[in-house]
Amino acid sequence: MAAPIEDFEELLSSEVTVPIETLREFALQGIPEKVRGEVWLYLLDVVPPSKASAVSAAKELELSYEALDKSFVDGHRVTFEWQRLRSDAAFFQDDVVRKKVKNVMGAYYNCTGREYNRNHVKIIAPLAMAISDEAQLFGAFKSVMEKLSLLVQDTTPHKKTTNFARIMRARLPSMLAQIEEDDDVDFHNIFNNWLEGMLTTNLPVEDVQLLWDVYVAKGFWFHPYVCMSILEQLADRIEELDQQEDLKHFISFLHVPSIHEVLVNADNIYSAQEVEAC
Repeated sequence: MAAPIEDFEELLSSEVTVPIETLREFALQGIPEKVRGEVWLYLLDVVPPSKASAVSAAKELELSYEALDKSFVDGHRVTFEWQRLRSDAAFFQDDVVRKKVKNVMGAYYNCTGREYNRNHVKIIAPLAMAISDEAQLFGAFKSVMEKLSLLVQDTTPHKKTTNFARIMRARLPSMLAQIEEDDDVDFHNIFNNWLEGMLTTNLPVEDVQLLWDVYVAKGFWFHPYVCMSILEQLADRIEELDQQEDLKHFISFLHVPSIHEVLVNADNIYSAQEVEAC
């Protein structure tokens, strides 16, 4: 059960130091929308826990962000992908938001030397929904990208989905066989989108935000276990699909009965794998 907003506000208003570990424990149960962005900024190390350092750190971030070149050759692709994420949601059609996202991504690519990837648009989306300040959004995006980069060093997208298929074969062999036998379903493409796109376009917004509360608090390493847990929760429904139903569409646009149950089961999957590895 999520902690009430008053508990979060009490932690955030600490006079000397924000207790990060307590904030992290609270975040694992979900964060109220009103304080979600502020909590994420602390947990992503964008804002220091020391109140004495917070003002100077914010000013330093603002000045360093202002100095960055924000133009880049793939800016039009960001605009296109951003609008496609959720074409029915006003937030994703807002010109001010779209410009902010494009600026942040341009600044990130120019300061890191990384190249544009359409999945990066899916990664910045939950952050942009929670964090309105452009410089802070840049800091949060940069922090998340660094954390994700550490997880995928020396791992190609194909290898990631192959590893995912290995876990699937052990836990959901009949479902894996069904997916592999469907000529219209590209296993590696579908689950690469799940794994690298962070399910941003596959789940309702409120479910995505709750997942990110957990990822920011626990670590993004947890994401593949969430993906497997979702498959287990939907296993019976997927196996009942007949030839007239579109398997590809079903696993691309998910309707999960309980995202809280998904998270509990994801913990169980991780624990079981750790036991097997011993």
